[in-house]
Parts: sequence; structure tokens; C-alpha cells
Amino acid sequence: MPATTNATIPAAPAWPVVGNSLEIVRDCYGFHGKQFARFGSVYRSQFFGAERVNLYGADAVETVLMDKNGIFSSKSGWSMVEGLFGGGLMLRDFSDHRAHRRMLQPAFRAGAMRDYLSHMSREVEARLDAWPVGQEFRFFWQVRALTLSIASRVFMGIEDEAECKRLGALFLLPSHG
Repeated sequence: MPATTNATIPAAPAWPVVGNSLEIVRDCYGFHGKQFARFGSVYRSQFFGAERVNLYGADAVETVLMDKNGIFSSKSGWSMVEGLFGGGLMLRDFSDHRAHRRMLQPAFRAGAMRDYLSHMSREVEARLDAWPVGQEFRFFWQVRALTLSIASRVFMGIEDEAECKRLGALFLLPSHG
């Protein structure tokens, strides 16, 4: 199927250089509601120097997310996070995406999710009780360590704290305890 050029999609009037950025930042919901009323569920806008194609409403979003005709690229849509999640499910397209999604489905069934929640609740409670009170606290690094510990235990079965820290050191940001 030939790609639709952006010129065939109606566009919100925009200022030179800043585009629609100021209006979107000031009232995002109001801006998109106004464009939906004027153009329907698919329209263009300019946000911080980039042209965007916007979808408004559940039906439009479902069309893209279900992608029954295989015409939308998830990888292109999420390219800004590729450095964090390279090779992740949302950075795969078409049959490759479906094959990996099928492999992951058992991990997200109701029983597995209940089990994760039970493990996560115990881990969060234990960590929160150990966080210092009345002294310097590096929130980002503590939340990162908590998240890595939960992920290591729940998704990989790693119980050893030293191994959890070693695994954390392999991620993009260095561990600072």
C-alpha cells in the first residue's frame, strides 16, 4: 500500500518556527479537542520543531495499535526511546513484533500478574521500611535500585542482592547505590 503523504492530512494552523508548541503546552487537551472538532480524528500539528500526525479518539488509536493491514511502524513511532529499550517489543514491527509478543504473553496472564504483585508488594514494603528518615536520601537512585531488584527477582528469579546489583550495573545508567 503506498504511503500517504502528510500533505493529504489536514493541518492545524501554526506559527512559523514554534508551530503549535505554545498552544499545546498551555492547554494540550483543549488544543487537540479543537482540532478534532475542526478536522476529525486524524490531523497534523507542529510541536517543538517536528511535524506530528495526531490521532484523536479510541477508534483512531485502535486502528493504529491493532494495525490489521500492517501499515504502521511501531519502531518508527518509538524511535526516541531506542537507546533505552533497543530491541524491545515496541521497537519491533509486523511479524517480528507478533512473534515476540506471543513469546511474552504467558508472562502477562492473570495468574502471573497476581504473583508479580505479591512479590512486588513484599519488596516495596521491605525497601520503604529501610529507607532513611531525617538524612540525605538520593531518591532517584533508591527507586532505580528498588525497580531493578523487583525486576531481577520477579522476572529472572534472582534472589541474591549482590547479583541484583551486578545486573543493575549492566544497564545504561551507572549504579550509585
